[in-house]
Amino acid sequence: MAQLTPSMPTGFQACPFIAPPDAAIRLCAVIRLKADPVAGWFVPVRETFDARCFLGCLTDQVGTVLQWVEIALQTQDFAMDGPDAVRTHWNNHLLDERWKSNCQAARSGTEDFIMTGTWENQPPIPLFFNFTARKIQPLIDEASQQTWKLCCDDVLLSAHKLPAYSRSLFRYLTVQSTDGQPLFLAVQEDAPANENTQYLRDVLAERALIAWNSAGWLMHISKFSALSAEAFLDVLGGAKYDGLPVGKTPADFDKVAQILRDTGEIATSGTVFLGRHGQRGRIIESLHLKLKFLADAVHQTQTAVRTLQRPILNLHCSSFQISLANPAVALPFLWTGQVRLVDCGDAARLELSDAQAVVFTHGSKISPGVYQPTMEGRSMVTEKAALRLRTVTIESDHSIYVEGTLSNLDAVTVRADDLVCLRLGLSDQRVLVAGSVEQDSALAVGEYRFRSLHQPMHPRLAGVLKAAEGSTLQPVWMQCVVRMDTAYDLYSLAVLALRALVVHAANPLPVVADELNSLARQLATEYTADKPLDNRIMDILSRDSRWNKTLGPQNVFQATGVQEQDSELIPSRLWADILSLIVQMIPGIGPDSFCRGYGTMPSAAMANVFEPAAAKLDRLLIQTRSLIVIDWQVNREVHAVIRRFQMGM
Repeated sequence: MAQLTPSMPTGFQACPFIAPPDAAIRLCAVIRLKADPVAGWFVPVRETFDARCFLGCLTDQVGTVLQWVEIALQTQDFAMDGPDAVRTHWNNHLLDERWKSNCQAARSGTEDFIMTGTWENQPPIPLFFNFTARKIQPLIDEASQQTWKLCCDDVLLSAHKLPAYSRSLFRYLTVQSTDGQPLFLAVQEDAPANENTQYLRDVLAERALIAWNSAGWLMHISKFSALSAEAFLDVLGGAKYDGLPVGKTPADFDKVAQILRDTGEIATSGTVFLGRHGQRGRIIESLHLKLKFLADAVHQTQTAVRTLQRPILNLHCSSFQISLANPAVALPFLWTGQVRLVDCGDAARLELSDAQAVVFTHGSKISPGVYQPTMEGRSMVTEKAALRLRTVTIESDHSIYVEGTLSNLDAVTVRADDLVCLRLGLSDQRVLVAGSVEQDSALAVGEYRFRSLHQPMHPRLAGVLKAAEGSTLQPVWMQCVVRMDTAYDLYSLAVLALRALVVHAANPLPVVADELNSLARQLATEYTADKPLDNRIMDILSRDSRWNKTLGPQNVFQATGVQEQDSELIPSRLWADILSLIVQMIPGIGPDSFCRGYGTMPSAAMANVFEPAAAKLDRLLIQTRSLIVIDWQVNREVHAVIRRFQMGM
């Protein structure tokens, strides 16, 4: 039987990073022998909220592949896509701290994280791909023969009238010229420049170099599995697996496709436990393994939330990867699957100089998808608001605190747990403040008391704002940012449960998710405290076949030769219990929900929202595991007798 052995597919090669000649193990990027017209030279495997991830490998001195790895390069794109008033608080320092926090969570949550000791915490030397020599190398200044490095020295940058590293999003590379004066390369095309500054694009245009990590972005390395969660669930559902899609032809980087192909789809004693019983035996086993996948995903998410102390947000099926062990006699191959959370999401912890005020925000480029709950249809932005400034307090550390009254909010509906961002125009200056509102009983209808967070401000702008105390500012641009918490993650995991259990080519996820929401609302209208949820689900399924088509147990395993009556192997009570779990995971859908709504979880107990789902999944795994070890010949005979009796009736 084939083993999980890393093997470089045809058309690819390992391109080593700079390493000592006597290094026993070398880190390499996997590149194509010929650049792809769309993907380029490298093999992108994922793009997360704040990272671009490429396929890499560890090799020995003779180039033998020892381990596939994922090389994650930090990006800052998301910092430029958030709400306007929040965006101004981002800088390189905060982005680096966020990256370090994610690395800490990954390191504590899995053994697949590979520590380099420096790249996770300190900017590496900027690297570039020489496509002529097929190697990754630093950028050398031709005059001084020095290596260009990222400049993190705020004093040096400010002395040369360039934005400070820690207080801006701009990045500059630097070397010392032959006369001892520093020279700078601006990485971003919109970065300020002066007589000592060139743009990196102009330097690269003169050489056969392509940017790889041109700005000294922080990096991290983790073990890579070519089997995505999507592909794993499809295999459990009876589909074939051909390898990792890297172009027109899939590539089998770790021979998973060969192992699954060698064992076959029916005679799969080396792949699954019940393969000897044929496809009917696979139905129960597929259900159990899919529930195990979901339980692992819930536990992985809960662990990440506890470590990061922020919601993950934007979870989807591709947020997870599967690691498999080599086939063995005692343990079927697909039973060795371990779920890993590889995308820590798009949430960003942002503290606006107030120990009590922590904001969770995300980039606007993340469009709502099927894994995210539908946002309330309320207006969030107005340019017509009015602010009556009651008090402006300037603290000793030059931070300010503003209190005022908001009115003329147009069609905007604002809530107490929203982050309210205001843009004030004073003396040809734009002043940005953020805070919260409350509706005081002493205020007129449609008016709200606004209280800002304590936030730093330049003394001159603070003075301008103080001088406006007691006046009315209008028009004021206002934006409400909805507070997001782990209830959003719980909803995403509910949709993930649907993707795992009932989705296939003929039963697409958007349709299934819509049907589930309809079912959940129907169950809420029929709620009675004396009738358990699973009983109500069985009643609805028995009287309306529409639900059975999309949410029935026959969708668990889809393969040629499987008959609809084979789904009877899954007890109706068990299936109703599974559906009740998914319904309960939808926050605020009705009295049965585990969580009463969104934005209600206390920050100190964010991870607790997953406890009921995790506990119920553990119980369901015990139930389905007991079905796997029964006498299948007797089980078939009993089902045949029951079926004949039903037909006779």
